[in-house]
Amino acid sequence: MEGKKISKNNGMTIDKLGEMVARNFRRMDKKLDKLDGIEKDIKFIKKTLIFGKHGERITALEKKMVRTQEILNFK
Repeated sequence: MEGKKISKNNGMTIDKLGEMVARNFRRMDKKLDKLDGIEKDIKFIKKTLIFGKHGERITALEKKMVRTQEILNFK
């Protein structure tokens, strides 16, 4: 069964359009999976405790943020 043509110019059929939409959804799924992985990494980093100079508990992520802020404030 041939797909119904949408316009005369581009020869785009509804079937082809469906394929394009499906392809885009698959791409989005892959990107969402990557984001999921990054979120898990961040949670893991937050759980990993590193002790600061004065014995207070600082997560690795916070320590990195503090260090970045120190570098930015350095004149």
